[in-house]
Amino acid sequence: LSSTGMKVAATMAGSVVRPAPSADAPGAQRALRGEVTIPDGVRVILLGDTWSQHILATKRHPDLAPHLDSVLATVESPDHREPDDRPQRERFYKQDVGPGRWLMVIVDFEESRRGS
Repeated sequence: LSSTGMKVAATMAGSVVRPAPSADAPGAQRALRGEVTIPDGVRVILLGDTWSQHILATKRHPDLAPHLDSVLATVESPDHREPDDRPQRERFYKQDVGPGRWLMVIVDFEESRRGS
């Protein structure tokens, strides 16, 4: 998700996602893997290269390959949200989806704010 990233901690799996860039922003023509709107009304996208090269890459989260819908659902309707340790990022959590008890998806808002 443009505004998406993933991390795994114990029984939690997470991912990093970014808000949607404007149509004329660099990378706007890259393949789209998913798109959702977070509860605040911000459109968030997952680009194909982010999904395959950042999230699923070896030593990252290949276990999430069959769980794309769960990643998107976590961002769209989280059970819990909290700020991330890094600026302009937020953690979205959903229980009982994905490969573990909790799925954590990190949305990185920095890209969309640079483009505005």
